[in-house]
Amino acid sequence: MNEKNILKAFRLPSADNEAIERFLKGNPVFDFSTLARTALLLFIQNPQMELKRVSIEETLRKSFKEDKDELDGLAGESHPRKRSSKAR
Repeated sequence: MNEKNILKAFRLPSADNEAIERFLKGNPVFDFSTLARTALLLFIQNPQMELKRVSIEETLRKSFKEDKDELDGLAGESHPRKRSSKAR
């Protein structure tokens, strides 16, 4: 029986990404996909972390703020909201 591979993606804060990259450099026998799959399956089998339920509104609000902060940092002076009223 042929198994179909499914691609999944997720966001990582830069600090988490750096920690993962350091681990992978020091442990070349692992690749990211194997590490992520193993960690998820082990957690599913034996969840040792207390999970906190959050509302969709809280999640969207946090995501919007992070995206806005990132855009503000990237755009700098060329950001439309940062133009002076004289330029209009």
